Amino acid sequence: MIQTPASPHFVGRRAELDQLRSALARAIDGHPQAVLVAGEAGVGKSRLISHFLTRPACTGLWRMTGVCVDVSGESLPFGPIRDAMRSFRRSITDRERRHLEQTSAAGRMLLLEPTEGKIGEAGPGARQAITFESFLDVTVEAAAIRPLLIVIEDLHWADSSSLACLNFLLAHLLSERVLVLGTYRSDELHRTHRLRPWVAEQVRKDPVHLVDL
Repeated sequence: MIQTPASPHFVGRRAELDQLRSALARAIDGHPQAVLVAGEAGVGKSRLISHFLTRPACTGLWRMTGVCVDVSGESLPFGPIRDAMRSFRRSITDRERRHLEQTSAAGRMLLLEPTEGKIGEAGPGARQAITFESFLDVTVEAAAIRPLLIVIEDLHWADSSSLACLNFLLAHLLSERVLVLGTYRSDELHRTHRLRPWVAEQVRKDPVHLVDL
C-alpha cells in the first residue's frame, strides 16, 4: 500500500524523480509510459512513488491504485486489477461514472462489483477475456477525458492473471495519456519467480523503463 511519508522532507532520489517526471510528461503528451521501480525491501520504493504523487504535475490526474497481496503463497486472481478499479470508482464523481458507463459496455461491466453482471456469471476463460478488454477499455476512455496514473504496488506478489492483464494493457495502449507505475522487490525474484520473465519482456518495450533503487 502507498504510505504517507513519515517526514515531510524528501532527501535524494533526484535522478529517479526526474525519470518519473519525464515519463509523466511524455504520457500527458500522448505517449503512454510505464515505469517499474525495483529495489530490496525497505529501500524506499513506496516512498519514492508517494513523494512523486504529491508533485504539482500529478495534481488533477485520475488515479487507479492497486496492491498485490500474498495470500498463502498465491495472490487472488486479478486482485490488484480489481483493487485499482475499486479505487477509481471511489475517486470519480457520479457524473464522470455515468459518462464512462454510457461510453463503454465493457467498462460498464467492470465498473460494477466483480460479483455483479456478466463478469460474475462468466466462466474462467470468458471472465479473463472480459477483464482484459474491460480494463483496457476503461483505461482508454478515462484517459480520453483526463490523464490517468495507474499505480500497482508489490508486483512480486502479483498473480499470473494480473501480470497477463497488465501485459495486455501495455501492449495495446497507443496514444492514450496513461502512465503505469509498478513496484517490486528485486530481492524476491528467485530464479523461477513468475515476475522475472515478465519484467524482462516489459523492459524490451520502448515505453517501459526500469528504475532500480
